Amino acid sequence: MKPIENGSHRSVIGARIVALRARAGLTQAALAKRAGVSLKTLYTIERAAPGTNFTFLSLEAIAGALDTDVAELMVPTAPETR
Repeated sequence: MKPIENGSHRSVIGARIVALRARAGLTQAALAKRAGVSLKTLYTIERAAPGTNFTFLSLEAIAGALDTDVAELMVPTAPETR
């Protein structure tokens, strides 16, 4: 597997969360509430600004709220239809 280039992992994860959230028909506020993270945390992760830091626990909570796993958030391709 090709490693993700330095810094690009943030944009891959952010884009995947945005796509999965949209597919689920959720707003940022609804996903944040469902995941038990702050709206600011979700916004920051989705935005993937340089210097953005987030915990694995946050990703785990967001993935769970999207009915997927953390590994799927790190794949820069569309998820398989379940």
